[in-house]
Amino acid sequence: MPYRDGIHNNKVVQALVPGVKNATANGLDVNLVGFGSCEFIVESGAIAGAGVMDIKLQDAPDSGGSPGTYTDVDESLIQTGLEFASPVTADLVQRVGYIGAQPWVRLVITLASGTSVAMSSVAVLGYPEQRPVL
Repeated sequence: MPYRDGIHNNKVVQALVPGVKNATANGLDVNLVGFGSCEFIVESGAIAGAGVMDIKLQDAPDSGGSPGTYTDVDESLIQTGLEFASPVTADLVQRVGYIGAQPWVRLVITLASGTSVAMSSVAVLGYPEQRPVL
C-alpha cells in the first residue's frame, strides 16, 4: 500500500526551542541521515525594543554519530520562499530549505540589535530512505 500522505513520508523535528530570543543562539542539531531533503519552518512573533534577528544555516560532517565542526552553509545550498526575510520581521512564517550534502544541519539566530524577538522553528525531513516514517 503506497503512503502518499505527509505523516508517513516526512519527519518533523524541533530545530529551535520556542521562546523569546534576546541573544545569538544555535538551534538544535538536525540529523539528516536517512532523508533526502530538509526544510526549516521558522516562526517569528512579537519583536520588543526594535529587535533585529538574522538567521542562517550551518552544516557539519558526521563525527562518530554526532556532529563534527559546524560551518556556515554557502548561499547556493540554501533555498528560500518568497516570504523569506533576514532580518526577521514580526508575525511571519518562513521556509528555508537546505540542499547540501552534510548529514548534520542547524539554524543559527543572531541578535543584531534591539531587545528581543519571539521565535521557534521545526525541520521537516523528507524523501525518507525507509517508509513509512513513524
